[in-house]
Amino acid sequence: MRILVIDDSPDDREAIRRNLRRTTELDVSEVVEAESAEQGLECLKADSFDCVLLDFSMPGASGLDLIQELHMRHPDLPMVMITGSGNERVAVDALKGGAADYVSKSEISTALLAKTIGEALDAKRQETEALRSASVDELTGLPNRRAFNERLDYLAHRAERHDIAFGIAFMDLDGLKSVNDTHGHEAGDELLRQAAARLAGCLRKSDLLARIGGDEFVAILEDLERGEPAVPQTAVDRFVTAIDGAPFDLGGIRVSAGISAGLALYPCDARSCAELLRLADEAMYRIKSARKRTIKGAGVADG
Repeated sequence: MRILVIDDSPDDREAIRRNLRRTTELDVSEVVEAESAEQGLECLKADSFDCVLLDFSMPGASGLDLIQELHMRHPDLPMVMITGSGNERVAVDALKGGAADYVSKSEISTALLAKTIGEALDAKRQETEALRSASVDELTGLPNRRAFNERLDYLAHRAERHDIAFGIAFMDLDGLKSVNDTHGHEAGDELLRQAAARLAGCLRKSDLLARIGGDEFVAILEDLERGEPAVPQTAVDRFVTAIDGAPFDLGGIRVSAGISAGLALYPCDARSCAELLRLADEAMYRIKSARKRTIKGAGVADG
Protein backbone atom coordinates (compact mmCIF):
# COMPACT_ATOMS: atom_id res chain seq x y z
CA MET A 1 0.00 0.00 0.00
CA ARG A 2 1.23 3.49 -0.95
CA ILE A 3 0.00 6.36 1.22
CA LEU A 4 0.30 10.10 0.53
CA VAL A 5 0.49 12.41 3.56
CA ILE A 6 -0.24 16.09 2.86
CA ASP A 7 0.61 18.30 5.85
CA ASP A 8 2.62 21.53 6.15
CA SER A 9 4.14 20.44 9.49
CA PRO A 10 7.31 18.29 9.18
CA ASP A 11 6.85 17.06 12.76
CA ASP A 12 3.28 15.94 12.13
CA ARG A 13 4.25 14.21 8.89
CA GLU A 14 7.03 12.36 10.68
CA ALA A 15 4.68 11.28 13.48
CA ILE A 16 2.20 9.92 10.96
CA ARG A 17 4.98 8.16 9.06
CA ARG A 18 6.27 6.49 12.26
CA ASN A 19 2.81 5.23 13.17
CA LEU A 20 2.20 3.89 9.69
CA ARG A 21 5.52 2.04 9.71
CA ARG A 22 4.60 0.35 12.98
CA THR A 23 1.25 -0.99 11.88
CA THR A 24 0.93 -4.68 11.15
CA GLU A 25 -2.72 -4.49 10.06
CA LEU A 26 -1.83 -2.64 6.84
CA ASP A 27 0.80 -3.65 4.31
CA VAL A 28 2.32 -0.17 3.88
CA SER A 29 5.15 -0.26 1.36
CA GLU A 30 5.72 3.49 0.97
CA VAL A 31 4.69 6.77 2.60
CA VAL A 32 5.13 9.85 0.40
CA GLU A 33 5.05 13.30 2.00
CA ALA A 34 3.82 16.61 0.56
CA GLU A 35 4.03 19.89 2.47
CA SER A 36 1.27 21.77 0.60
CA ALA A 37 -1.93 21.19 -1.33
CA GLU A 38 -0.18 22.13 -4.56
CA GLN A 39 2.64 19.64 -3.94
CA GLY A 40 0.11 16.96 -3.07
CA LEU A 41 -1.71 17.51 -6.38
CA GLU A 42 1.58 17.22 -8.24
CA CYS A 43 2.31 13.91 -6.49
CA LEU A 44 -1.07 12.58 -7.56
CA LYS A 45 -0.52 13.70 -11.14
CA ALA A 46 2.79 11.84 -11.23
CA ASP A 47 1.86 8.66 -9.37
CA SER A 48 -0.97 6.60 -7.87
CA PHE A 49 -1.75 6.04 -4.19
CA ASP A 50 -4.06 3.80 -2.18
CA CYS A 51 -5.01 6.41 0.41
CA VAL A 52 -4.44 10.10 1.19
CA LEU A 53 -4.12 11.60 4.68
CA LEU A 54 -4.40 15.37 4.60
CA ASP A 55 -4.25 18.18 7.11
CA PHE A 56 -7.25 20.48 7.52
CA SER A 57 -5.25 23.68 8.02
CA MET A 58 -2.53 24.48 5.49
CA PRO A 59 -1.22 27.63 3.80
CA GLY A 60 -3.01 28.41 0.55
CA ALA A 61 -5.75 25.92 -0.26
CA SER A 62 -7.44 24.47 2.81
CA GLY A 63 -7.83 20.77 3.44
CA LEU A 64 -11.55 21.06 2.70
CA ASP A 65 -10.87 22.68 -0.68
CA LEU A 66 -8.33 19.97 -1.45
CA ILE A 67 -10.74 17.17 -0.50
CA GLN A 68 -13.34 18.53 -2.92
CA GLU A 69 -10.70 18.83 -5.64
CA LEU A 70 -9.41 15.30 -5.09
CA HIS A 71 -12.90 13.83 -4.80
CA MET A 72 -13.69 15.13 -8.29
CA ARG A 73 -10.35 14.31 -9.91
CA HIS A 74 -9.77 10.97 -8.13
CA PRO A 75 -13.21 9.66 -7.10
CA ASP A 76 -11.85 6.18 -6.29
CA LEU A 77 -9.21 7.49 -3.86
CA PRO A 78 -9.95 7.10 -0.11
CA MET A 79 -9.16 10.26 1.89
CA VAL A 80 -8.86 10.82 5.63
CA MET A 81 -8.87 14.35 7.09
CA ILE A 82 -6.39 14.93 9.92
CA THR A 83 -6.60 18.07 12.04
CA GLY A 84 -5.57 19.50 15.35
CA SER A 85 -8.76 21.48 15.85
CA GLY A 86 -11.08 18.68 16.92
CA ASN A 87 -13.95 20.75 15.56
CA GLU A 88 -17.11 18.74 14.91
CA ARG A 89 -18.16 21.15 12.17
CA VAL A 90 -14.89 20.48 10.36
CA ALA A 91 -15.58 16.76 10.59
CA VAL A 92 -19.03 17.15 9.05
CA ASP A 93 -17.73 19.38 6.26
CA ALA A 94 -14.89 16.94 5.52
CA LEU A 95 -17.29 14.02 5.21
CA LYS A 96 -19.65 16.05 3.01
CA GLY A 97 -16.71 17.06 0.80
CA GLY A 98 -15.70 13.46 0.12
CA ALA A 99 -13.49 12.35 3.02
CA ALA A 100 -14.04 8.80 4.21
CA ASP A 101 -13.22 9.66 7.82
CA TYR A 102 -11.76 12.25 10.20
CA VAL A 103 -9.04 11.93 12.86
CA SER A 104 -7.78 14.47 15.40
CA LYS A 105 -4.00 14.76 15.63
CA SER A 106 -4.20 14.50 19.42
CA GLU A 107 -5.77 11.05 19.07
CA ILE A 108 -3.46 9.59 16.42
CA SER A 109 -1.97 6.21 17.23
CA THR A 110 -0.77 3.22 15.25
CA ALA A 111 -3.95 1.28 16.00
CA LEU A 112 -6.26 4.19 15.21
CA LEU A 113 -4.57 4.96 11.88
CA ALA A 114 -4.70 1.30 10.85
CA LYS A 115 -8.38 1.04 11.79
CA THR A 116 -9.34 4.33 10.12
CA ILE A 117 -7.47 3.64 6.88
CA GLY A 118 -8.76 0.08 6.69
CA GLU A 119 -12.35 1.24 7.13
CA ALA A 120 -11.81 4.05 4.62
CA LEU A 121 -10.59 1.55 2.02
CA ASP A 122 -13.60 -0.72 2.59
CA ALA A 123 -16.07 2.18 2.47
CA LYS A 124 -14.52 3.59 -0.70
CA ARG A 125 -14.69 0.20 -2.44
CA GLN A 126 -18.41 -0.04 -1.68
CA GLU A 127 -19.04 3.58 -2.66
CA THR A 128 -17.06 3.26 -5.89
CA GLU A 129 -19.04 0.21 -6.95
CA ALA A 130 -22.34 1.97 -6.28
CA LEU A 131 -21.28 5.16 -8.07
CA ARG A 132 -19.86 3.23 -10.98
CA SER A 133 -23.17 1.52 -11.67
CA ALA A 134 -24.92 4.92 -11.63
CA SER A 135 -22.32 6.99 -13.49
CA VAL A 136 -20.88 4.71 -16.18
CA ASP A 137 -22.24 4.03 -19.64
CA GLU A 138 -22.74 0.25 -19.70
CA LEU A 139 -21.94 -0.15 -23.39
CA THR A 140 -18.65 1.74 -23.61
CA GLY A 141 -17.46 1.91 -20.00
CA LEU A 142 -17.13 5.70 -20.31
CA PRO A 143 -18.65 8.17 -17.86
CA ASN A 144 -22.29 8.79 -18.71
CA ARG A 145 -24.33 12.00 -18.90
CA ARG A 146 -24.76 12.09 -15.13
CA ALA A 147 -21.01 11.90 -14.49
CA PHE A 148 -20.37 14.49 -17.20
CA ASN A 149 -22.86 16.91 -15.63
CA GLU A 150 -21.31 16.42 -12.19
CA ARG A 151 -17.84 17.27 -13.52
CA LEU A 152 -19.22 20.28 -15.36
CA ASP A 153 -21.01 21.53 -12.24
CA TYR A 154 -17.78 21.15 -10.31
CA LEU A 155 -15.88 23.18 -12.91
CA ALA A 156 -18.52 25.89 -12.85
CA HIS A 157 -18.19 26.28 -9.06
CA ARG A 158 -14.41 26.12 -9.27
CA ALA A 159 -14.39 28.77 -12.00
CA GLU A 160 -16.15 31.20 -9.66
CA ARG A 161 -13.21 31.06 -7.25
CA HIS A 162 -10.22 30.58 -9.54
CA ASP A 163 -9.02 32.09 -12.79
CA ILE A 164 -9.29 28.95 -14.92
CA ALA A 165 -9.95 28.05 -18.53
CA PHE A 166 -11.40 24.86 -19.94
CA GLY A 167 -13.02 23.65 -23.12
CA ILE A 168 -15.82 21.40 -24.33
CA ALA A 169 -15.48 19.23 -27.44
CA PHE A 170 -18.93 18.05 -28.55
CA MET A 171 -18.72 15.07 -30.93
CA ASP A 172 -21.14 13.10 -33.06
CA LEU A 173 -20.14 9.75 -34.60
CA ASP A 174 -20.86 9.75 -38.35
CA GLY A 175 -21.93 6.44 -39.89
CA LEU A 176 -23.54 4.66 -36.94
CA LYS A 177 -27.02 4.62 -38.51
CA SER A 178 -25.65 3.12 -41.71
CA VAL A 179 -23.89 0.34 -39.76
CA ASN A 180 -27.03 -0.37 -37.73
CA ASP A 181 -29.20 -0.51 -40.86
CA THR A 182 -26.77 -2.63 -42.90
CA HIS A 183 -25.15 -4.93 -40.34
CA GLY A 184 -27.45 -4.82 -37.31
CA HIS A 185 -27.34 -3.20 -33.89
CA GLU A 186 -24.74 -5.61 -32.50
CA ALA A 187 -22.30 -4.32 -35.11
CA GLY A 188 -23.36 -0.76 -34.25
CA ASP A 189 -22.70 -1.40 -30.56
CA GLU A 190 -19.25 -2.76 -31.38
CA LEU A 191 -18.54 0.35 -33.45
CA LEU A 192 -19.46 2.52 -30.48
CA ARG A 193 -17.21 0.51 -28.15
CA GLN A 194 -14.24 0.73 -30.50
CA ALA A 195 -14.82 4.42 -31.20
CA ALA A 196 -14.99 5.12 -27.46
CA ALA A 197 -11.67 3.30 -26.93
CA ARG A 198 -9.99 5.29 -29.71
CA LEU A 199 -11.28 8.61 -28.38
CA ALA A 200 -10.28 7.75 -24.81
CA GLY A 201 -6.76 7.05 -26.06
CA CYS A 202 -6.49 10.70 -27.12
CA LEU A 203 -7.12 12.12 -23.65
CA ARG A 204 -4.70 13.74 -21.27
CA LYS A 205 -4.90 12.61 -17.65
CA SER A 206 -6.78 15.77 -16.65
CA ASP A 207 -9.48 15.41 -19.34
CA LEU A 208 -12.79 13.55 -19.25
CA LEU A 209 -14.59 11.78 -22.09
CA ALA A 210 -18.25 10.84 -21.71
CA ARG A 211 -20.92 9.24 -23.86
CA ILE A 212 -24.06 11.30 -23.38
CA GLY A 213 -26.34 9.89 -26.10
CA GLY A 214 -26.67 7.27 -28.80
CA ASP A 215 -23.80 8.45 -30.99
CA GLU A 216 -22.82 11.57 -29.01
CA PHE A 217 -19.58 11.95 -27.08
CA VAL A 218 -18.29 14.97 -25.22
CA ALA A 219 -14.84 15.73 -23.85
CA ILE A 220 -14.01 18.21 -21.10
CA LEU A 221 -10.56 19.67 -21.70
CA GLU A 222 -9.23 21.10 -18.43
CA ASP A 223 -6.18 23.09 -17.33
CA LEU A 224 -5.98 25.27 -20.44
CA GLU A 225 -4.13 28.55 -20.82
CA ARG A 226 -6.52 31.48 -21.23
CA GLY A 227 -6.61 32.90 -24.74
CA GLU A 228 -4.63 29.96 -26.17
CA PRO A 229 -6.79 27.76 -28.43
CA ALA A 230 -3.94 25.61 -29.77
CA VAL A 231 -4.11 22.89 -27.10
CA PRO A 232 -7.87 22.21 -27.31
CA GLN A 233 -7.82 22.40 -31.11
CA THR A 234 -4.98 19.89 -31.17
CA ALA A 235 -7.09 17.60 -28.95
CA VAL A 236 -10.03 17.89 -31.36
CA ASP A 237 -7.73 17.13 -34.29
CA ARG A 238 -6.58 13.97 -32.46
CA PHE A 239 -10.18 12.88 -31.93
CA VAL A 240 -11.00 13.31 -35.63
CA THR A 241 -7.84 11.51 -36.77
CA ALA A 242 -8.48 8.61 -34.36
CA ILE A 243 -11.88 7.91 -35.92
CA ASP A 244 -11.28 8.94 -39.54
CA GLY A 245 -7.78 7.52 -39.74
CA ALA A 246 -8.50 3.78 -40.08
CA PRO A 247 -11.45 1.43 -40.75
CA PHE A 248 -13.09 -0.48 -37.91
CA ASP A 249 -13.10 -4.27 -37.80
CA LEU A 250 -16.48 -5.34 -36.39
CA GLY A 251 -16.01 -9.08 -36.08
CA GLY A 252 -14.87 -9.52 -39.67
CA ILE A 253 -16.95 -6.65 -41.03
CA ARG A 254 -14.77 -3.70 -42.03
CA VAL A 255 -16.47 -0.31 -41.97
CA SER A 256 -15.34 3.29 -42.06
CA ALA A 257 -16.71 5.99 -39.80
CA GLY A 258 -16.08 9.63 -39.09
CA ILE A 259 -16.65 12.08 -36.31
CA SER A 260 -17.86 15.69 -36.30
CA ALA A 261 -16.43 17.71 -33.43
CA GLY A 262 -17.31 21.22 -32.29
CA LEU A 263 -15.21 23.16 -29.79
CA ALA A 264 -16.09 25.95 -27.35
CA LEU A 265 -13.84 27.50 -24.68
CA TYR A 266 -14.47 29.01 -21.27
CA PRO A 267 -14.21 31.97 -20.71
CA CYS A 268 -13.21 33.00 -24.24
CA ASP A 269 -16.47 31.91 -25.89
CA ALA A 270 -18.89 31.71 -22.97
CA ARG A 271 -19.19 32.57 -19.30
CA SER A 272 -21.52 29.74 -18.28
CA CYS A 273 -21.54 25.98 -18.78
CA ALA A 274 -24.97 26.07 -20.43
CA GLU A 275 -23.78 28.59 -22.99
CA LEU A 276 -20.56 26.66 -23.50
CA LEU A 277 -22.47 23.45 -24.28
CA ARG A 278 -24.80 25.25 -26.66
CA LEU A 279 -21.93 26.81 -28.60
CA ALA A 280 -20.00 23.53 -28.82
CA ASP A 281 -23.14 21.75 -30.01
CA GLU A 282 -23.80 24.39 -32.66
CA ALA A 283 -20.17 24.25 -33.83
CA MET A 284 -20.43 20.46 -34.13
CA TYR A 285 -23.58 20.67 -36.28
CA ARG A 286 -21.96 23.24 -38.59
CA ILE A 287 -19.03 20.89 -39.11
CA LYS A 288 -21.35 17.89 -39.55
CA SER A 289 -23.34 19.75 -42.22
CA ALA A 290 -20.14 20.71 -44.02
CA ARG A 291 -18.93 17.10 -43.94
CA LYS A 292 -22.23 15.90 -45.42
CA ARG A 293 -22.01 18.42 -48.25
CA THR A 294 -18.44 17.29 -48.97
CA ILE A 295 -19.48 13.60 -49.03
CA LYS A 296 -22.44 14.25 -51.34
CA GLY A 297 -20.33 16.44 -53.59
CA ALA A 298 -17.87 13.59 -53.97
CA GLY A 299 -20.68 11.24 -55.04
CA VAL A 300 -20.45 9.01 -51.95
CA ALA A 301 -23.59 7.69 -50.28
CA ASP A 302 -24.26 9.50 -46.98
CA GLY A 303 -24.43 7.15 -44.00
